[in-house]
Amino acid sequence: ISANGHVFFVNKDVVEVSKHLKTSLASNFLEGTTKEIKLNIDQEILEVCIKYMHYKLIYQNLPHTERPQFHIDAPNALNVLNAAVYLQC
Repeated sequence: ISANGHVFFVNKDVVEVSKHLKTSLASNFLEGTTKEIKLNIDQEILEVCIKYMHYKLIYQNLPHTERPQFHIDAPNALNVLNAAVYLQC
């Protein structure tokens, strides 16, 4: 769930690309029980991170030279980077 209340339904394999989310879901805390994680990340930024995790999962076995480019809009780049560092993805 994003900071502004948007709910994302994400496949477990995609979520587990993020070390932070994987650890949260495996914990004995509320997140591990409900499988619902509330993040202090805006919807637009979180959506880009989820798309990147999906991209990373799909293309993980291809050499970097054969992967299509993942585009991030310049105005959001710093916020996406900060969120990606936090999510460890």
